[in-house]
Amino acid sequence: RAAAADAAAITHAHPLGVAGGVLLAQAAALALDDSIAPAALLRRAAEGIELPEYRGRIDWAVAALKRRPSAEETRAALGNWVRAHESAVTALYAFAREPRDFMKMMAFVFELGGDVDTIGAMAGALFGARNGVSALPAELVARLEQRERIERAARALFAASLPS
Repeated sequence: RAAAADAAAITHAHPLGVAGGVLLAQAAALALDDSIAPAALLRRAAEGIELPEYRGRIDWAVAALKRRPSAEETRAALGNWVRAHESAVTALYAFAREPRDFMKMMAFVFELGGDVDTIGAMAGALFGARNGVSALPAELVARLEQRERIERAARALFAASLPS
């Protein structure tokens, strides 16, 4: 949590922005564990985040997993804009709603509208943490700009994370 807050503070001066960075970092770490169910992932990712702008949205998202509301209802409840509290939980919910189907997850993100590229990038990162690159549509991976550079960076980050 502390490391995520420090990293988020570099680009986000507002406490809501820092909380969004912490939420997504915690969610990414949890997404690595395939045994954590989507609702539990939502709740655990929000541990330590007490800001009301996040608490209400997380509670709504956990309940919404069971009833799968429309994009319109989701947009009204969670938001779909650039402000962290209106995008981070939305991205986390989109991932938790479709944790195994990238195209369905992204179709839902597109249907939400608003800051689709940011929400899609955050949801996509969580999807990647849970499922790995092999779960992505091969035709999309093949078209990825600077793919080799991204793969080199990913391998270097992975190698750096291993114990010496």
